[in-house]
Amino acid sequence: PSEIGNLTMLEYLYVDSNDLSGSIPPQLGFLASLRYLSAHSLPALQGPLPTEIGVLSALEVIDLHDNLGFGGETIPSEWSYNLTALVKMDLSGIGLSGGLPEAWLDRDLDYPWTTRYTATLTNGMVFDYKEEARMNPNRVLPSLRELDLSNNNLNQSAGELLRRASTLQRLAILELSNNRLQ
Repeated sequence: PSEIGNLTMLEYLYVDSNDLSGSIPPQLGFLASLRYLSAHSLPALQGPLPTEIGVLSALEVIDLHDNLGFGGETIPSEWSYNLTALVKMDLSGIGLSGGLPEAWLDRDLDYPWTTRYTATLTNGMVFDYKEEARMNPNRVLPSLRELDLSNNNLNQSAGELLRRASTLQRLAILELSNNRLQ
């Protein structure tokens, strides 16, 4: 319910495995102190994924796994820059489609293209991962260590997905099992 936005001092919200229906209220964006959001296994919950979550700079964990009502959705680009404390994002088994947001490439950066420590992209350009990591500290989800996108319908090319994920400097766990990666 929209009244959730009145709980401005709330730090932890667990609503797992209930009979909640509808969508995640955009008023969640008013919860500036929220550190942990767990809303998994809610079969009647439906998309879209609220862009307002992207303003929750104190958020450390978002766990929305096993909510198939988000089928066909993508990760909102608005989640890219302000979630500076986010350490874990579990969006497994929610029916995501497409791939990682283009915003994760952080187009404002000047990427060095060389031939050392590289991967050749489909357009023939060569991306130097180590040089990029050294020259441009990450501005996209700078604290993210664990990203679980397993059991979805991601159909982005594996190369492009990894190119976008490579900007996540602290990423230690990337779970992509059971998707439709090409």
